[in-house]
Amino acid sequence: MPDFASRNEQPWAAYRDGVYSIEIGKDITYLGKYAFAYAYSVKSVTFEEGSKLERIGVAALYYLSDLTELVLPDTVKRIDNLGLAYNAKLVNVYMPQGISYIQYNAFNNSNKVVLNVAEGTYAEA
Repeated sequence: MPDFASRNEQPWAAYRDGVYSIEIGKDITYLGKYAFAYAYSVKSVTFEEGSKLERIGVAALYYLSDLTELVLPDTVKRIDNLGLAYNAKLVNVYMPQGISYIQYNAFNNSNKVVLNVAEGTYAEA
């Protein structure tokens, strides 16, 4: 998935307010910059079985106001700057054991987030 210059550059930007769920296809390896930013009405983000997603880009899942839970696929290795930021209702995020990089402000202003991680992993540290 490509990077977008802003939240208004996605092909679906005009329809953003009517999107309530997002399913990421199994062959997507990268959620680009601003991919789904400001999709206020989204209540769920799921990943197709067999997901190959490795990286959540800058502000890719930024400001999804109604999202409460996210289960990341085991293939995710990296979450970039503001990747999951400003998600006010986000409480549970299930992190894969193999994640090796989380930008320090990846969850900025997602104040209720509890990371569910495996003991002894990078995410725990």
